[in-house]
Amino acid sequence: MIFIKISDLIYVSECNIQNIDGVDTGSLRPDGRSDYHILYIVKGSCFVNLHGKEYEVKEDSIILYLPYEYQEYTYKKEIKTKSYFVHFQGSICESLFKDYDERIMYIGKNAKTERLFESLVEEHQLKMMGYEEICSSLLLTIISYITREKNCISKNLNTSSNEKIAEACAEIRRNYYKVFLISDYAKMYNMSISRFSHLFKHMTGTSPNKYVNEIRIEKAKEMLINTNYPICEIAQRVGMQSQSYFSKNFKKHTMYSPIEYREMFK
Repeated sequence: MIFIKISDLIYVSECNIQNIDGVDTGSLRPDGRSDYHILYIVKGSCFVNLHGKEYEVKEDSIILYLPYEYQEYTYKKEIKTKSYFVHFQGSICESLFKDYDERIMYIGKNAKTERLFESLVEEHQLKMMGYEEICSSLLLTIISYITREKNCISKNLNTSSNEKIAEACAEIRRNYYKVFLISDYAKMYNMSISRFSHLFKHMTGTSPNKYVNEIRIEKAKEMLINTNYPICEIAQRVGMQSQSYFSKNFKKHTMYSPIEYREMFK
């Protein structure tokens, strides 16, 4: 078996945090750099020259430069600004950014993204054993969050909606064994049933009913392997009152009956 390291696919060459206060600074690279470059504006503003026009990029925004793209940006001394930057390269970068037509993207306030950048900078500076793989993993997670927010905004889905669906998913996971009604969750988050279902499928890739069913099947697998509960009791514990329905549903998703699945792990 061939083992591929994440750092072979995407590699962080440089990253840091910048706190700008009382001094003009920035960068001018007419021919760009040979790697990819992300700037994350957490506080304040960055002034970017793009196609001959200056844009004020305010907080909670991302600036993306592809290899060999013209780069010109300035931080002004009268504006207290906090930003992160990361330079990286790798074989998967082109595919990660193939749908990124914009170079300036507002992604909204997201504490998780800032914490990830903080961790990335810390790991890269400490350079402890295995830091390259950790940095690559953190960067991939950051890019995934950026892509998620970009897609939400392009579909007019705000950060608040994103957070509500994340809360709903957590609530469903805690209460998967209870009677599940979409109407209850829609009401809980002040949405219509159709709006809740639409947002849920966009954020998770599946419907609310399929989501809870997948959780129940996974929990049932755990019980079949790790307990001696009768099949009927497992059905009840995962929220399926009918043993026949549970068995049929389980086989549909795993290709094995509950009994056959349990026998495989004896």
